[in-house]
Amino acid sequence: MRLLDGKIEVIFLMIAFVWGLITIFIVPPFQAPDENVHYLRAAGISEGSHICKGDTLKVSTQYSDFVENMDVSRIAHHPNEKFSFDLLLKQQPSNNTGTTMVDMPLCYSLSLYHFIPAFFIFIGKLLNLELLHSFYLCRIASLLLAVILTTLSIKTAPFGKYLIFALSLLPMTIYQYSSVSYDALLIPIIFLSISYTLSLYYKDSSLNLKEFSYLLVLYSLVSIIKPGYNFLLFIPLILFLRNYSTIKYSEIRRLFGFFSLLLLFNITLLYMQRLFLGTTVFAGRPTGQLGYILTHPLTFPLALIVTISHKIGVYLLGFIGILGWFDYPLSLWTYLLIITGFLVFINLEGIHFKLPTRVRLIIVICSGLSSLAIFLAMYLLDTPIGNLLITGVQGRYFIGLALPLGLSLFSYTSKFSLLLRKHKGTMFSVLALALLFIIAGTIFTTFKRYYF
Repeated sequence: MRLLDGKIEVIFLMIAFVWGLITIFIVPPFQAPDENVHYLRAAGISEGSHICKGDTLKVSTQYSDFVENMDVSRIAHHPNEKFSFDLLLKQQPSNNTGTTMVDMPLCYSLSLYHFIPAFFIFIGKLLNLELLHSFYLCRIASLLLAVILTTLSIKTAPFGKYLIFALSLLPMTIYQYSSVSYDALLIPIIFLSISYTLSLYYKDSSLNLKEFSYLLVLYSLVSIIKPGYNFLLFIPLILFLRNYSTIKYSEIRRLFGFFSLLLLFNITLLYMQRLFLGTTVFAGRPTGQLGYILTHPLTFPLALIVTISHKIGVYLLGFIGILGWFDYPLSLWTYLLIITGFLVFINLEGIHFKLPTRVRLIIVICSGLSSLAIFLAMYLLDTPIGNLLITGVQGRYFIGLALPLGLSLFSYTSKFSLLLRKHKGTMFSVLALALLFIIAGTIFTTFKRYYF
């Protein structure tokens, strides 16, 4: 069992890559949330089309035809509609050689992620590959990058390795990792940022320039990929408050320098959005909701309470895995196995550290504010004015936030944890079998949804 503990990141890499590879080829093209617009965004970048006009982007007609030919609108959100393999086998290059303007809800984003699939679309064009083949190359690249970054986060984490392992093998996480979506980069980058921050926290010496630079890069990437998670940028505050009673001037200077650079980066990001994209996060979006909130300040808190109380179960299932375009759930026994196995597995970790209360508080506040920002963004952008039920929020949005919250709130020294670790070998065997059932159940449900 000690050997298993020492190789947990390798075990994750093998399981996640094989499961992800199967997912890549059994899920029809563009049947992951927003995969069609992520693909078109990348296709535009591959042709040098970075700048949106309003909420539209210019791309070659062959790419928009390819997406349309995959029957996305007929199948997405319609659980009884099936996908035909003939669409893949009889896929023909488009005869249209012109360009077209496509709807692009991602115009507000300067996401670094899209340059990755854009590269493989460009390479596919150079090699004269069919669009279907270059599309699968994009999916494989997303999976490889996500799995490698997650493996690094497991290896780097001083504790919570089992929690990262379990979160990363949720069906929804694997589904995201295996699709053309910026979540395939966002989730593992958050995991790696938190792991690296905690590893530095338990380091005896002060931060050196190399570590300082790594932190800046990791947390800046979070801002680039999805600005809604910006409150996580304050988690490195724990590194400068390790000895807050004897904090030195040099530490205060480093603290000020770190957050000044992050602030400067985010201001630059907003400027670049205006300069290169011609837009900001809220440009072209409904502003009536914001005005309504300002004149009715209790509306949003009330809507938040009503929404969470009504949808907490849906969020939990979406967090674990309601797949496709949120149109097919897993079986009941799969959900029960995942929840039970998850709770048992994370309690088996033998390595544990005691985070001081002030550190836990900082992490919980940052994660909580990021969660609140998600609800607020969806309330402003996706919810009818005055509605007390916030629309557009999905459980998968909280996968990245579950790690810092879990590490802050979870106790590895509970009586339940100690009892389980007495039977660690038996528990590992049972959990391995449960994981096989979960993977098989998820694959079977996917086949049933799309093919029979």
